[in-house]
Amino acid sequence: MLRTLFLALMCTWTLPVWALPLRPPEQRILTVEPISWEKDSPTDRDYLKLEKAWGERQLLKPAQERWKDKAWAASATTLVEAALELKTSGSVIAHPLGPLAEGFRQLLKEGADDPLVLTLAAQAFYAERHNWRDSRELLERVLRMPNLPTAVEAMALSTQIPQLMKQGADYRYVRGRLVEVLMKAINDGSYDAEAAAVLVRHQIAALDIVEVTMPSYLTRWQDTVDKSSWPDWVKLTLRGYGDVELAWLERSSDWAAEVKDEQWDGFAKHLQQAREHLVKAWEANPERPEAAALMITVTMGDCHDPAELRLWFDRSIKAQFDYQPAYNNLIWAYRPRWHGSHELMLAFGRACLATHRFDTGVPTQMFCAAMDVADEENNAFEVFQGEGVREPALEMAKGYHEVQGLPAQLQHLRRSNAALVAWLARDPLLASLALKEAGTLHHCTREFMQEMLLNEPRLRGEVAAGSGAFGPEVQKLALLPRTTESSVRAAMLKSLAERDLSADARAYVQEAQETMGFLEQLKAGDWIKLTPRKHLTSFIQTQGSWSVDEEGNLVATGDDCTWSALALDLPFDHDVEMRCEIAFENPEKAELSPKGCSFGTLLRWAPSVVGDSEDGVRFMAFMDQGGGNTIAQAFRTKAGQGTPEVPIVLKPWNSFVTRIADETLHYEVNDTVIAEDYPLEELGLSGNSGRIGFVSQRLPFGAQLKIRNIQVRKFVKADPPAGAQATGTAPTSVGAESRPSTDAKPPKTSQKTSSKTKAVPSTPPAEVSKFRWDYLVFGASLLIWAAVHFLTKNRRTQD
Repeated sequence: MLRTLFLALMCTWTLPVWALPLRPPEQRILTVEPISWEKDSPTDRDYLKLEKAWGERQLLKPAQERWKDKAWAASATTLVEAALELKTSGSVIAHPLGPLAEGFRQLLKEGADDPLVLTLAAQAFYAERHNWRDSRELLERVLRMPNLPTAVEAMALSTQIPQLMKQGADYRYVRGRLVEVLMKAINDGSYDAEAAAVLVRHQIAALDIVEVTMPSYLTRWQDTVDKSSWPDWVKLTLRGYGDVELAWLERSSDWAAEVKDEQWDGFAKHLQQAREHLVKAWEANPERPEAAALMITVTMGDCHDPAELRLWFDRSIKAQFDYQPAYNNLIWAYRPRWHGSHELMLAFGRACLATHRFDTGVPTQMFCAAMDVADEENNAFEVFQGEGVREPALEMAKGYHEVQGLPAQLQHLRRSNAALVAWLARDPLLASLALKEAGTLHHCTREFMQEMLLNEPRLRGEVAAGSGAFGPEVQKLALLPRTTESSVRAAMLKSLAERDLSADARAYVQEAQETMGFLEQLKAGDWIKLTPRKHLTSFIQTQGSWSVDEEGNLVATGDDCTWSALALDLPFDHDVEMRCEIAFENPEKAELSPKGCSFGTLLRWAPSVVGDSEDGVRFMAFMDQGGGNTIAQAFRTKAGQGTPEVPIVLKPWNSFVTRIADETLHYEVNDTVIAEDYPLEELGLSGNSGRIGFVSQRLPFGAQLKIRNIQVRKFVKADPPAGAQATGTAPTSVGAESRPSTDAKPPKTSQKTSSKTKAVPSTPPAEVSKFRWDYLVFGASLLIWAAVHFLTKNRRTQD
């Protein structure tokens, strides 16, 4: 009786829920305070004019004195002036001198040997192909010169260090030398009074490159800054930057739960010092954006007040509307791991787009925010097609596609990014137009794609297929959720396959059909041939450059990246075996990294996500720098921490057989067994599923891996035949080409098995089978009450 009365009261109480209106869509999307700006607000162009003027005074003018009697003096002056002008293309253009590479080649043939010319030539040669071999000799030549001008030495070292990192060479000595040169530049007149802002940015940028790991370097540098005669705002800004770096060195980059108490104490101490210096720096000169932008990072770390993040951001962009570090720092602070959420990151991106300042990089923050969310969620298409993202992203892409008057290299970057965004947001016509005008994708765009596990062949293939005669049908297929019934997808594919499709659309449909049936075919345990198609639409990629050649081989072209992975985008949750043939070709005899290079296959591979590192097994063949010693090993993420290393002999084509079965792995190269029944637990794998794929490490520039005859099967241990346990007969594996029975391990028997088991009743007792409707209604009532409470409160908030 009481229960019935309670339920009646609950039902009466919840009647108002049906009267509550649904919130309109625009109220479901988070908004933030608009980005304020004025028409005459300083921008990056204003700073770059200061930097160019400094270069003309402090770099070009002294150099002209050095080469005034040389036959090549006029040509050198013209080229250096052109280089200084190209550097004003925009701060986001990291390597702008590529168009001058041929001019510098001619100048060097004329005998030019000035350190400024050689340093700029090295930058131009690297920008042309991003190959450290093209510029190494010039940089080494410059850094061996006596009486080297400090500013030129700092420029040469700042150019060399990233290239040494990419090369895989030791750069500790060079890092220490750069810090010494930076301290010298503070006091020796390399920067005059008119270039105070240039000094601040050059010092911070160089130390960011150095990635100082020894606190003593930073404290000595801070002492040099303190003793200098620069204005207080300069010294306080640089001092504060040093304290921010020291704070993070104390804390480390570990997750909060892993940081020790003494580390937290050091972190808090240096952040407090940074706060004191940076606040004073901003008060001394609020017309400069650097100190305020650094304060965003300080506030993120000490979390005095999350609202203070936006305060310092607004102060920074008031000084320079498009100061990129301010935007970078705020989006990072808005990540869920700090003081925000993905919704807040995207809301901030929409606010940046709303400025419509396509003459700057501010609207690009819509793309950056969505890309960062996609990077954390490993699902770029879902993010860019989501509510509150797709329309703003397309508005951004259209704005940058139409804007005119930008420097040529910046225009190329903006249109290249516009093509990527339009593709991700599924507007093939806009993507096609932007891609046509951009031509080749900017190298930064390719890097952005790889951060989101995407590849260029897929972009080009899907854009071509989606903008053709049957583009709408192709787009409808591409937009199907992953949860769509396979029968629905199959029917659409069959219908498309019967159309008169373009070559790109036909290749897209063919690959989709093959991929859809792949897992079904694997269930039988037979060997399935994996045929990569032209556009690689079924694959995800980290770094590097992957393609399919005319012979149908999967090809990785070397660009010296540390790790490059290409994986079939189908996670397997069962044991699997793969075999293939791999060839390593180095036609230009490109020098290998000091760390050598390696290549192989991936099983159970899973890309890294927030809070979890990359997973899977890499079955690798290693070559040392000379190429004389070759070994093979399987490991998770770090070479040397896996199966024992086994010497091997590489051939023109090398057979790889790799398998994960029954929580062990098997690996062989060219019939040499590298590991047999090696326990997976020894590698520290964290997951039971993953993708199959291929991987290279430091593949030298221009070299190629060619992969053919890729075959995969689901590896299944068959039940033993009758009497097998009594006679000791081992089970066999299932498959069209099964391995000998000696490869398989006997099944494990449960220790809980008993010969005396109770009979199971055919139906459960009545008391057990009774369904408690009263409990169900009671629980539902509580849920409805909670919903009423939440929605009522939310409506009041909206009102």
